[in-house]
Amino acid sequence: MEIKFAEKELSKVSKAIFIQDIAIGYPEKRKIKAEIPYMNGTYDFTYANEAKNYYGERAIEVQLLLAAKSREQAFILHQKVMDFFTSIGKQKLEFSDIIGWYYMAELEATPVFEEVFGGYFSVKLQLTAYPFRIKGYFSKQLWDTFCFETDWLQNLEFTVAGSAAETVFLHNVSVLTITATSAMTMVVNGKATSLKVGKFDYYGLELLEGANEVTFAGTGNVQIEFVMERL
Repeated sequence: MEIKFAEKELSKVSKAIFIQDIAIGYPEKRKIKAEIPYMNGTYDFTYANEAKNYYGERAIEVQLLLAAKSREQAFILHQKVMDFFTSIGKQKLEFSDIIGWYYMAELEATPVFEEVFGGYFSVKLQLTAYPFRIKGYFSKQLWDTFCFETDWLQNLEFTVAGSAAETVFLHNVSVLTITATSAMTMVVNGKATSLKVGKFDYYGLELLEGANEVTFAGTGNVQIEFVMERL
């Protein structure tokens, strides 16, 4: 088992630091309710503007075990753990047994540090994370991160000679990162967007859950990348 935080590996910090337990919480759904005069209960305004669920932050607890011959050595290991998890803002948090996915997390709460039995000390860290776990999709699918139950095996690299029509499958995606070798026009679910030469993020596209009909007009090569989010 390995933990990576901000592209750093915990196993390289010290051989005397062991992962004892990891508990990944589930984010709470955010609801907007108000009491209305002369009405029983409350009125739910959550979906008044958009039929979409919103969630609070996710709690992730990491419990480590420190093997130390003295309290002084334990404090040194504790400081190394703090240095490892201290960051400016949320950073990428990866667990080796959750292949392909990562969380954006930050250590905000004060860790609990205590001696559990002779020569071993426990450190409990409570990290605050973005509610969704994240996975990047690129033009070339990596088989070691592919899941047959949740992923789509799809081509995200296209050659356009005049025009090309493709279907791209998405889940909870709001931005597409597109690399084009020449200026083209892209139509996503009926809405046209001009593509620039190079790699750019495109916002405000009419992206749907599941199948998205994408048409390109022009000449050149196009690569699509995106980040998918799941609870």
